[in-house]
Formats: sequence, C-alpha cells, structure tokens
Amino acid sequence: MKQRNRFILLAIGLFFLTTGITLSIRSGLGTSAVSAIPYVFSETSGWGLGLSNFCFFVVLAMAQMLILGRPDRRVLAQVPFGMLFSLFITLTGKLFDFSLPEVYPLRLAVLLASLVFTALGIYFYMEANLVLNAPEGFQRTVTKWLDKPF
Repeated sequence: MKQRNRFILLAIGLFFLTTGITLSIRSGLGTSAVSAIPYVFSETSGWGLGLSNFCFFVVLAMAQMLILGRPDRRVLAQVPFGMLFSLFITLTGKLFDFSLPEVYPLRLAVLLASLVFTALGIYFYMEANLVLNAPEGFQRTVTKWLDKPF
C-alpha cells in the first residue's frame, strides 16, 4: 500500500477512534481504561481533553525512552501521532458538544454508537500499520523489558 494511502487510513482511523472516545464520554456511562487517565486529568485540571491526552502520550513516550535507555525513532513517532490524536479529540469534542438527558436507553444508544466508531477507528488505524499510539507502545516496551508476554 502506498505511504500516502496509509496516512489517509491512519487519519480516518484516528478520527473514528476519537469520535468513539468522545461519544463514550458523552454517554456518561464510562470510558476506556486508556482514556480514563487523561479524562480525569482534564476534569480536575481544567485543561481540555485533547491537551491532557497529548501530555499523557508525551509522558508515556518519555518513559519508553527511559526504559530503552536511548531515543528510538518508533517511540519519537508517537509524539506527532499524539498531536494528531489530540487535535481530533478536541475537534470531536466540539462536534459532539451535547448533554444527554438522564434517559438510560438514550445514553446506552450513544455508548453503543461509540463502540461502533471505536471499532472502525481501530480497524483503519491498524490497517495503516504506521505507528503505535503511546499507550500501546508503552505496553510493548515494558513487556519486552520485563521479557514477559502481555
């Protein structure tokens, strides 16, 4: 697959993935474990979710380089990836800026829509096969460092 097409797939995947994350948060029924840390930080700090995600990704990339003991281009590539991811989180947060009434079936429908968008996002992102996001990269670095399977 051409490099340009892979970048397009990555961008589509990230947009769908961040739409899923945003809808999950809007449903009020929870979010993924990976999104929980930046979400809580954004809620307690007053920073936006996009900026909180970017800072989280940078911290994880720096931790990977500390574990590796050297800079690594695959880890460094996670930083611009994190910038794009964070930009899309901010964009989808503005696109889907709504409050839901306390109607459980409606909230559940939004949560189910978030699962569809997240699944599509992961599919396209994985199909592009360009870069790992920082949480996945951190997990991979730690499992290699510990010589333990995930």
